[in-house]
Amino acid sequence: MSSLTLKKNHPFDVSYLRQLSISQEDLRLVRPDASFPIKDEEWTSLFAKETYVSFLVYSNDELIGHFGLVENPERRYCIVFVYLSPTHRSGGLAFELMKRAEEYARHEFGANEIFLNVQESNPRAIALYKKCGFTEVFQKGTTIRMEKK
Repeated sequence: MSSLTLKKNHPFDVSYLRQLSISQEDLRLVRPDASFPIKDEEWTSLFAKETYVSFLVYSNDELIGHFGLVENPERRYCIVFVYLSPTHRSGGLAFELMKRAEEYARHEFGANEIFLNVQESNPRAIALYKKCGFTEVFQKGTTIRMEKK
């Protein structure tokens, strides 16, 4: 298994998301209300907020994914827009990505709690998050809230 490298995407540059060649189906799984194809102004306005931090995920110098961390009150952090390219979704890289995201939130930001939202139509992600120790807290419509203390 190759090791992942995280790089902050700051100031936010949406061109990296385009480099990932995210399909419309995958985009809907990670952000159902997002426009397709990716629109610069939509993503730039989202990640330009002070509380949002975008991370690029590399394996052997190849851009293979992305995730974001969003600060909430009382040092609660939300993991958002978790994406790993389809050719890298086996072999434990998704688990490593989530582990690294949690470590960053806890050690660099002092997070007390981490949560995320996932679509019920994404059973593969739900299984991954459970494997990483997240538990379901509630569901609103098709969105499931999961957290890890």
